[in-house]
Amino acid sequence: MSMALTTTVLKTDALGRITLSKEHREALLNAFDESGLKGLEFARLHGINYQTFANWIQKRRRERGLYPVEKPVINETLKLTLAEVDLLQSIEPPTSKDPSPAALVEILLPGGLSIRVTGSVSVPLAVELITALRPC
Repeated sequence: MSMALTTTVLKTDALGRITLSKEHREALLNAFDESGLKGLEFARLHGINYQTFANWIQKRRRERGLYPVEKPVINETLKLTLAEVDLLQSIEPPTSKDPSPAALVEILLPGGLSIRVTGSVSVPLAVELITALRPC
């Protein structure tokens, strides 16, 4: 009984990295889709660098239109510009009788939006909000 052995010669690039044909890569991606494994598990099992494998998956999904291209919506009234801000130095802490503490700083944005920062604890939240409102 004779058994035919199939040998595949792996090609490498100038940096010594293994290169696969598009057909071989597609066969691996098809096997991954059917495997039910996570990408990292599949890549390890087949000796593929995970980052390379993840790039293959993304490229194929883009080619198939599975990643819709969304353009960011830029609202002109929310465009931010840098402005000089003077922090008030003599802010008295609010008393329990005063329901609205004095603002440490008030930031006026285009479109009439204003942000009042009432204490140093609120500064990171204000920064996060302004960053989220900034167009990409």
